[in-house]
Amino acid sequence: SAALYGLAMPQFYLDANLPIAGGLGIKAGHFYSPLSGESVMSSSNFFSSHSLGMLFGTPRTHTGLVVSKQLDAASSFQLGLTRGWDNLTDDNNQLSLLAGVQQNTEYGHFEFNVHAGDDTATSDRLTIMTLRLEREISHRFGYGAQATFGIAENGLSNVSAGTFQPAKWYGVAHYFIYDINDKIDAGLRVEWFHDESNSRIMGVPIQDLYEGGQYVNITLGANIHASKGFLIRPELRWDWSDTIVNGAQRPFVDFSKDSQITLSFDIIHEF
Repeated sequence: SAALYGLAMPQFYLDANLPIAGGLGIKAGHFYSPLSGESVMSSSNFFSSHSLGMLFGTPRTHTGLVVSKQLDAASSFQLGLTRGWDNLTDDNNQLSLLAGVQQNTEYGHFEFNVHAGDDTATSDRLTIMTLRLEREISHRFGYGAQATFGIAENGLSNVSAGTFQPAKWYGVAHYFIYDINDKIDAGLRVEWFHDESNSRIMGVPIQDLYEGGQYVNITLGANIHASKGFLIRPELRWDWSDTIVNGAQRPFVDFSKDSQITLSFDIIHEF
């Protein structure tokens, strides 16, 4: 029925370059968030699975207007206003700030982004910051890392005390990519993510009901360029967490296990 279907539009925006102030870039509409180094588009990522930081710690899209400026050959910044996280309309009609700086140095590419605003119906402030590094170690070996920190005002409930506290989450993911030959690339991703207030992954931000909050995952993968336009991505992933909710529930295997192993692959054909 019509009630079960709708229009999904990941991106819809206007992009313009204006010859003012030495050149300004303008983006207006609905667009992918710059907060994560992993893309919403699967084919743009080395791994077929995502880091927890991308899945639970950062927004995927924004709706708003962003102005960008190239300061020199090595540095740029962007500044804009959005309607919040992953939405077209806002719950509270409040605008949020989106800002970022990018810098290329002899040590690699650095990028810092922040998004902050009253993003919920109760006007609680939600702030997320990410710091990203990409570095080419050699002509075959590349390294990347992203650190994430988020905080949600009044996001954690303490039932016994009858109070609310900020909910926090943070972590770091490391990426190692090695070019074996012109057909095969190997990759390793190692991530630690701390859902300190149990608000992002298990989604029970009640201090009296959970313990733990540490998550670790290690992912081994490959990109096999089988032929022109065909990419095969096999992947082996291990996840672990010390999180316990309601004294018994664990994060994996129908809330029964503290770890899991996933073996998967996908095939991408571009034409």
